Amino acid sequence: MHRFYSPSKNISNNKIIISDMHEAHHLKGALRIKPNEEVIVFDEHGNEYRCLVQEISKAVALAIKEIILNQKKEEAVKISIACAIP
Repeated sequence: MHRFYSPSKNISNNKIIISDMHEAHHLKGALRIKPNEEVIVFDEHGNEYRCLVQEISKAVALAIKEIILNQKKEEAVKISIACAIP
């Protein structure tokens, strides 16, 4: 499923507007996404929204189907760096 970025100021309680010219062009022109297709939108806080494309014009209007809130978890990866003696 395709993922797109939208700042949280463009996200209301049940609708998202992708007004960024480059993101909208990528959605319309490059990926050729049509109305009633599902996409995922994320914001700067790490929240994800499963959406349904409603309208495609200069901006893209999306209806929110499901909200997946950010749940920060500690990374399980531990990295150690060592230098070999030449």
